[in-house]
Amino acid sequence: YILYLGIGLLVSKAGEAEELISEKDRRDDLLKGFLLTVTNPKPILFFVAFFPLFIIDETLPYVVSFYAFGGLFQLVNLSYFACVILAVATLSRFSLVQSFMRGGFNKAAGAILIAMAVLILAGPFFSASFDVRQ
Repeated sequence: YILYLGIGLLVSKAGEAEELISEKDRRDDLLKGFLLTVTNPKPILFFVAFFPLFIIDETLPYVVSFYAFGGLFQLVNLSYFACVILAVATLSRFSLVQSFMRGGFNKAAGAILIAMAVLILAGPFFSASFDVRQ
């Protein structure tokens, strides 16, 4: 699947992504992103399995500590993504970055995905040749 995605990015035309973004309704994208984030099972399992390890029973009631820790985590998460958005908005003003985002980004991402797919496919061959037990 990773190989398929990489090849798809390599053969895509430069302006396709811009046209798709400009046609979408931003409110629908925000709602889809929110629903995807809220229903994603990985963070839910992360919070259920990982957070209780850092909650001390003696300080606050368990539920209050859980929500306080979750709120702190979300505050850090929000700050991180605000910095990413600020960096992208700042960098997008440069013409070199704009030209890379128009055509080179898809090609670079496709090449990286193809390289990762090749490494994944070649992994069993490398691990068999470096087996210490032989």
